[in-house]
Amino acid sequence: MNFRLTPVVLVLPMLVLSSCFASHKPPEPDPGRAKRYVAAGMVKLEEKMPRAALEEFDEAVKYDPNSSEAHYQRGNALVDMGNPSDAVPAYGTAIFLAPSFVNALFNRALTYAALGSYKNAVRDFLEVIRVAPDDRETHRNLGVLYDRYFEGEKEKAIAAYRKYLELGGQDPDIRTRIEQLESAGPRGALTPEQMEALRRQVEEMQGTQGPPRR
Repeated sequence: MNFRLTPVVLVLPMLVLSSCFASHKPPEPDPGRAKRYVAAGMVKLEEKMPRAALEEFDEAVKYDPNSSEAHYQRGNALVDMGNPSDAVPAYGTAIFLAPSFVNALFNRALTYAALGSYKNAVRDFLEVIRVAPDDRETHRNLGVLYDRYFEGEKEKAIAAYRKYLELGGQDPDIRTRIEQLESAGPRGALTPEQMEALRRQVEEMQGTQGPPRR
């Protein structure tokens, strides 16, 4: 006797798999809803709740993957959580979506500096200046980087410091440091007090209390 087998069993796994994929379908784009999630996340950042803020920003990205603001705020939340390495790509996505996003460039530069990636930090600060030539704090930070971490860049440090003052900067340590650099050798001799002042400037620039721009 011949039996004819019907492959019914194969149909059920396919149906199960199809239902699984359907349940994980991404939500329909909703930029308005994404903005509400971003706003809620920013409130949580102000309340010093970066992990809860990150959850809000993640939801925002689901509803609007092209929201540069959502990716930027994700970076800020990650920095506040102590995860600068994860913040860099978040800022990078924001910059990819909005190449002239000054605050994203600025905060990524701060994050690179905190990670010891000084060339990348300089690159981003220079891009900030290209987009916003009168960004005073960027000139100051560039001066600190050139002064502290790049041998033979004394003139660039002085120029950046001078531009900071020209734009209204009031830090007296910067004036003192210019005088030091102009009167000393290639690096400029630092007194212990000036070294401490420069150390504080570097720590501030590196975002030890989180990025200064939201």
